[in-house]
Amino acid sequence: MNSRERIRIFKEDRKGSLNANQVLRRLSVLCEGRQYLEAAHLVNRLGSSALCVVATEMPLDLLAEALPYSSTLLECLFTKLNGLLIGSKPNVHVDRIIWHLVKLFGSPCDYSLIRRCEKLIGLIGIWKPEMKAMLKEREGSFESAIQGLGLHGLTHITNENGKFISLRSALRRELQFHIDTYKLAINVIDETETSADSDPAQASHQRLLAFKYDDIQKRLIDNKILLTKLEVPGLKQLHNLLDNLRERVEKDKEVLICVNQVKNRDRDVDLKEWPAAKVIMDFSRGCKSVMSLMNNEDSSESVEDAGSASDGYHSETESDERKILIEEYHALYKSSRIETLKALNESQQIEIAESVKLKILFSVVVLAFRSCHSLKEKKLLEVRRTLNVLDRPGNFNDAIISLETSVKNFLLSTCEAFPLEDVEISVANQIYTTLHGYSCINQLLIILKHFIKKSVRLAWKLCNQPSPFYLDTDFTLSTINLKKHARSSTSNQKSTIIQYFLWPALFRSNECLSKAVVVT
Repeated sequence: MNSRERIRIFKEDRKGSLNANQVLRRLSVLCEGRQYLEAAHLVNRLGSSALCVVATEMPLDLLAEALPYSSTLLECLFTKLNGLLIGSKPNVHVDRIIWHLVKLFGSPCDYSLIRRCEKLIGLIGIWKPEMKAMLKEREGSFESAIQGLGLHGLTHITNENGKFISLRSALRRELQFHIDTYKLAINVIDETETSADSDPAQASHQRLLAFKYDDIQKRLIDNKILLTKLEVPGLKQLHNLLDNLRERVEKDKEVLICVNQVKNRDRDVDLKEWPAAKVIMDFSRGCKSVMSLMNNEDSSESVEDAGSASDGYHSETESDERKILIEEYHALYKSSRIETLKALNESQQIEIAESVKLKILFSVVVLAFRSCHSLKEKKLLEVRRTLNVLDRPGNFNDAIISLETSVKNFLLSTCEAFPLEDVEISVANQIYTTLHGYSCINQLLIILKHFIKKSVRLAWKLCNQPSPFYLDTDFTLSTINLKKHARSSTSNQKSTIIQYFLWPALFRSNECLSKAVVVT
């Protein structure tokens, strides 16, 4: 657009005679010059009919790419759109904006970015309420994929030296054991074969009724020998290994699907240089952040509804239960963690630096929460698949919601006794896979066993609450944020740069209930 055209548009704007097409051209000029505040003033002056035309024709993709700088213009647009009557609302797609916000919040960002975009996210949540369900579903699939990456560690099967072995080694050993067992069984069949086995006429009902005591006794002995050869406890292990292999295949499919989804949303992702876990975790963190800011928009409404539907007794009980759970989380840090660290230090077989021990204990808690959240989603998914319930936004009805509520209530009521041995083994295997180079790893896992068990049990209780607790997974070594970080006593109190984390922060409904402990 040349300078003469720009001058003509500015003159028309001053006369107040701009129609929808002229407004779009004017907005194009302003956006090219990154004058988003002036563009917002222009949108704010539009009437309903002009707004509907302009909203459907605006270059929202370009404005999404310009975030957070274009947030002022987009805020104004969606404020106006939310004020329209339901029947007159235009079809404005916000997917590109949401995914760009997810990308922004998935990368390390400062508090100013949140302040600039939180209102916009809330307005989009009002404009398209179904976006919350979509983000929740996507975040759940990302978390499941991340969990799946940790399944490719060593199995719980040990070799003759007492060390855990890989799945392929376990399958090779198990298949060889099957081959040897079946060869022995074939030899037994050949040695005990009779003429009755090769002659079908001998297997008729009348011939079978004519068998004498000695014949039946010999048949029993021969079959018992064959059964003993085949009914070896070790043979049953193959089914478990195949289930493990099948699960790994499915999880890798999930990972590739998630990475492709991210790639379709963000062309800047470098799949050759970046680990798949980083790609998925960044977008998962972004989904969680955007969802929490959408929920903030409904907080006052939720509080009002809760007050009208309660007599006060329920809220006090809930507060007491929350307090007890938070105290258990503090006790895990102040008591169980210290006892485990002391046991690690006292063991002469464990020669690991103090900082590594601290990071191991930190990792146990993070892995426990991640595994428990994944198990909860897995159980819900199993129920849906069993009953052929399609998990798609907009497909829910009262019966399906009631079903999910019942399953969640069951998991909550049984959280103290629910079997979590597989989760404990999974956490131990992931620790083993990370530290398999250390010769003292087996002794280390023996000492960690009780701490892993307590961490997994508490994580399971916390993630199954009506309003689930979760860990803040932003472990970026950046500037300390006193709203969610607390310095350890060994920190440099003058420094503001985080060196490493000792303990993760505990959140619930975007509220920090227990700060992360960091070393600066």
